[in-house]
Amino acid sequence: IGVVGCSGTGSIVAELLARLGVGSLVLVDHDRVEYKNVNRILNSTTEHAKNKVHKVDMLKKAIESFGLGTEVTAISDDLHSYEAYLAIASCDIVFGGMDTVDGRHLLNRISTYFCSAYFDIGIRLDADGKGGINEILGRVDYIQPGLSSLLSRGRYTLEQLKAADLARTDPEEYQRQIKEGYIKSANVESPAVISINMMFSSQAVTELLARLHTF
Repeated sequence: IGVVGCSGTGSIVAELLARLGVGSLVLVDHDRVEYKNVNRILNSTTEHAKNKVHKVDMLKKAIESFGLGTEVTAISDDLHSYEAYLAIASCDIVFGGMDTVDGRHLLNRISTYFCSAYFDIGIRLDADGKGGINEILGRVDYIQPGLSSLLSRGRYTLEQLKAADLARTDPEEYQRQIKEGYIKSANVESPAVISINMMFSSQAVTELLARLHTF
C-alpha cells in the first residue's frame, strides 16, 4: 500500500495500516518535519524538527520499531519524481493525504492507469476571521479505475489544476499571474487539529477494510 503525503493525515494512515498488519508500505513525501507540524504528525518530535528529518524517514524508523514485520520504503521526493512515480505505480492500493491539486490529479491518473484502488482524504477548517472556526469539512473519496475520478466528482477544477501545476513548475510566473489577477491562489494554508485528522484518516482506513471484508 502506498501513502502519498505523510503529514497530518498520511502519518496517521501509515500507522493504522502498519498496526493492521499491512506487509509492505511505500511512503512518499518530500517535506521535512518542522516545529509547526509536530502537533499533528504521529511519532514526530521537536528533535526531528530541530534536525530537519524527512517525514518519511521518521515514519519508517517509527513503524519498523513496532516490530510487526511491515517492510517500509521511504521516498523523500515529490510524487512527480521518477522514483516516486514507479514505486507508487507498483502498489495495489494507494492513499492520498496531499494538499496540492496537481498531486491529487497525478495520483488519480496513476491509480487509473495501473489499476490500483485509491482512497483520498481531504480536510478543511474555515476560520471566521475573529479567531474562531465557522465549519469543519472532511471527506473520503474511494476511486476505482475506469469509473469516476476526483475531477469528475468536482473535487477540483481544471483552473485549480492549472494554477497548482504552475505554482510547482514556475513559482515566479505563478506569483506574477496572481498579482495580475489571472489566478486565485491555490495554496492556502488552513489550520487543522489532530482529532479531526484522526477521525477522517480512520474513516479512510475503515473504508478500505469495508471493501476488503464487505461489512
